[in-house]
Amino acid sequence: MKPFPWILALVLAATLPAATPAPSAKPAVELFAGTIENTTHAVTAPGVFALTFEGEAVRGFLTVEAPLKAGRFPVEGTRRGAWCEVICRYDDGTRAVFRGVVDERGYRGTFVFGGGGQLVQYGRFETAR
Repeated sequence: MKPFPWILALVLAATLPAATPAPSAKPAVELFAGTIENTTHAVTAPGVFALTFEGEAVRGFLTVEAPLKAGRFPVEGTRRGAWCEVICRYDDGTRAVFRGVVDERGYRGTFVFGGGGQLVQYGRFETAR
């Protein structure tokens, strides 16, 4: 008497080692677009964060338009739960530290800009996914 094909399949499935999960895909870049306001000088400009989250590490770019310091600048930092802090390094030695909350709405918070012999400036940002 021949065993039913499904019984044979069950026996084979029980004896085969568990499948090894495929290596995880490269993390997706998440975009956050909105406004960046320098409150020291009352100047607002459009900006876009393109961020990749890998565990607690954050990497990506910030693109800012005039009238603020325009360009595309690298950022890196950390994320712990909803709290996210990234440092944006500009070409001339200045930097901005963005601190805030990342959630389903976007990334928003405050920043401090300075270095390279410049006076410290403050601001806030509000972006949406």
